[in-house]
Amino acid sequence: MTAAAPVVNYLGAMSTAAGRPLSIGDDACYTGSGEVDLLVPPDSRWGSAVNRFDLAQGKLPDPASSDQVLVASELARRFGVKVGDQLSLHGDACDQPAGVVPRTRMLRVVGIERSTLEQKPEVGFYILGVHGTPALFRALRDEGTDLHGGVALRLRPSATEKQVIQEAASAGIKIDPLISLTDTRREIAKGTRPDSIGALILAMFAAIAALAVVGPALIQRASASGPELRTLRILGLTRSDVARLGLALGLLVGSIGAAVAVSLAIELSFLSPFGEARRFDPAVGTYVSGYVWVGMAGSVLAVTALVVLGTSAGARRTPVAWFRSVTSPARLVRSLRLRPAMATGVRMALELRGNAASILALVGVFVGAVGLVAALAFGSSLTHFDRTPSLVGWNWDVAAFVSGGDTPPTPKMLAGLRSRLLSTPGVAKVSLVTFFPPQFPLLDVESYPMAFSTGVDSVRPTVISGRAPSGPAEVLLNPILAKRLGARIGDRLDLRRADATDPNRAGETTLPFEVVGLGTVPIGDGRIQHGLGLTLDGLESLAPDRGPDLAVLTLDSGADVGRVRAGLIAAGVSESSVIDRTPSSSKLVQLDTQQVAATPRIAAGLFGVTAAAVLMRSVISASRRRRRELAILRTLGLTSRQATLSSVWQGLTSSFIAVAFSVPAGLALGSRLWGLYAQSLGVKVESSTPARSIGVVVASGILGAAVIAFLPGWKAARHATAAALRAE
Repeated sequence: MTAAAPVVNYLGAMSTAAGRPLSIGDDACYTGSGEVDLLVPPDSRWGSAVNRFDLAQGKLPDPASSDQVLVASELARRFGVKVGDQLSLHGDACDQPAGVVPRTRMLRVVGIERSTLEQKPEVGFYILGVHGTPALFRALRDEGTDLHGGVALRLRPSATEKQVIQEAASAGIKIDPLISLTDTRREIAKGTRPDSIGALILAMFAAIAALAVVGPALIQRASASGPELRTLRILGLTRSDVARLGLALGLLVGSIGAAVAVSLAIELSFLSPFGEARRFDPAVGTYVSGYVWVGMAGSVLAVTALVVLGTSAGARRTPVAWFRSVTSPARLVRSLRLRPAMATGVRMALELRGNAASILALVGVFVGAVGLVAALAFGSSLTHFDRTPSLVGWNWDVAAFVSGGDTPPTPKMLAGLRSRLLSTPGVAKVSLVTFFPPQFPLLDVESYPMAFSTGVDSVRPTVISGRAPSGPAEVLLNPILAKRLGARIGDRLDLRRADATDPNRAGETTLPFEVVGLGTVPIGDGRIQHGLGLTLDGLESLAPDRGPDLAVLTLDSGADVGRVRAGLIAAGVSESSVIDRTPSSSKLVQLDTQQVAATPRIAAGLFGVTAAAVLMRSVISASRRRRRELAILRTLGLTSRQATLSSVWQGLTSSFIAVAFSVPAGLALGSRLWGLYAQSLGVKVESSTPARSIGVVVASGILGAAVIAFLPGWKAARHATAAALRAE
């Protein structure tokens, strides 16, 4: 440990000048992920020696002032707080004594700061701080305010949290970590990873698409010097000389292009960072990573290879040698016995021999279409996830909190309640569940149990692999928690028991449990990845005072929810405790999926435009290249209408080939990307296929190619054959 700073947190009732409570929702007494705390340090070490403030706006508060505060940037963004605004502090948010009118204290915002602990991660716990001064701490203490203290520790780079906790325990000091900077950093990195991976994927696909667009032009431009090079070949120029000439020209063009691209990127660097990274760190600047050098080198090498290819092809009397090995499709077309116009168009689309430009264009269309379909599949899976609460463990239709009045419900009372609920018309299954976990940790790592009653008509947790617990010594783990523990299905896991004298503290003994499955239970506050499932008997063996407090029900198909609700109330359930409207999955467990929701839409737009642009250029270029061949066919009897239709059939065939391969490849890629993202959240993976969107894409691509090919085909059909064959 290198530094320590005492800090006191106070869950006070605070409001903006407009009267809006600084809390999630309208309840000032909110505790959980995103809670707003007044942090008042007894001395100046908090914010300097530990958790040094990164000032975004304004200034640091005066330590001698009791009304100046510093607020977190996320809090300022969410509640619209600015430097100079007034905040009101009026008593305790949760435990204000009845009949006591609290003093209202006005706090002036003098600065906005950025702290890692106060950034909203993708999953996990975080706080939003209103940072006071030592003078405010003394004023609240003198008023008799109930303050709760803690110590913030900064560890050596080589030290781990587990080592510090063990060393403190050996000295008789028990450390219960509230917030871990390591976990917060990991979740922030996970939150920005989709943006960074998305940027890399976009860059990769854009590079391939650019290669497909620019490549044919480079090859054609380099091969334009073919007559001159063939003359020089006659005069003694060797193939090696031609290759070196193309290499030098390619390196020159590629280097100029890379330099222009880097200069443009530097000029546009004010746009970065983007996405979630901009919220975490909005500072601008230029940073050259290894990816930039790889991209520059790859661009230079690709341009050089294309120029060498074009130069070598132009220096020969025949097309590129290796394309000769491609079998001519004329035999296939003849076997299909197609009409002349269709046969000509299909043959021209399939004849890629010696046509590097057409192959590159086809690759570009394929890449763009794959990216478009993958983005649509990812977005569809994300929408399906939000609409399917069972993927986060919410496997029921209705839930209701149960209570035994002034005393905890007895097993007999709970059994009678379950029987009454099962007899309610429309109810198919009922389970009694523990919603609030024990006050002591069951494992050395962060974990939150949820226990379910068992039986034939019981609701089970969501299982990803293995099975749900059915015995008192069985446990189901979230896959991420299992990975942290290094546990697999069939392994033994020791869980702590409650202390015999204090049920809110962990005792010295443990009980062995068998890991029978991996799955999800709906733990809130963004902590779903720390969840584990037990049976009620299993949890009772660890914490005897923790009984079920929630009844969950699945309904028969077509059941009337209103009638079921009335039946629950008649069975003794409080009307205010019934939850019969299930929110989205992300809201249920407070998972922030909005940061990746825009990525599929942006990617789909970019890839769609890229595929359309490459397809348009490919079809137009192909029609122009076939102008001479169409002229020859017209001299042999092909009519102008048939010549136009052959061009249309050429475009249709090319687009059909690209779509036929890109749709399954895009679906597989999108499903795989969604699987990786869902696994990082700790939820069940279930992909969705956007059949309607893909149908629109396929139809648009094929029909668009036909429309695009019509105009150049129509012009070629009306072009004089003598002018087209004059060079012959």
